Amino acid sequence: MIEDVTGIFHNFVDARRHLWHAYFADSVESVGDERVGVFRQVEKLLFRAMVTIPLGMGEFDEDKLGVEPVPFLVAHIDPSLESLEVLVSTPSSPRTWKRTRKDLTELSDTKLVIVDAFDWFPSGRPTFPLLEVSAQTVPGSDMERWLVEVVNVTIHATDIE
Repeated sequence: MIEDVTGIFHNFVDARRHLWHAYFADSVESVGDERVGVFRQVEKLLFRAMVTIPLGMGEFDEDKLGVEPVPFLVAHIDPSLESLEVLVSTPSSPRTWKRTRKDLTELSDTKLVIVDAFDWFPSGRPTFPLLEVSAQTVPGSDMERWLVEVVNVTIHATDIE
């Protein structure tokens, strides 16, 4: 089963962003670790309520959100694009991002599994313009983490392999 769930995922991101901006972010003081920790718990429950349960994937461990790929959420690149600019991080250099352009004809067998929405300043005033995905471009090679612009992809639910 492959179902377009772009709207479901974007609704979760919008709700998360709204809750953070309206009730957790503080424009006067820096946001403390304790407040961020409480928000992370709220965020996980929100993901469960708005994504995993509606998709029948209630067994997914929300503690993995943003850490490991969500096995049932896959990004599909807009087929009208010939190439796509992405930021790439490898296991040998996690969280170090290198800008590169990917030719989409070379990515036909690449599965892009959603890790989470991404913003450079998540505890500031995030807008989450990017998706962090896990990609394996060559079978047997190390998984890479990519950041792709949200506007260039749709998100689909798929059966867990």
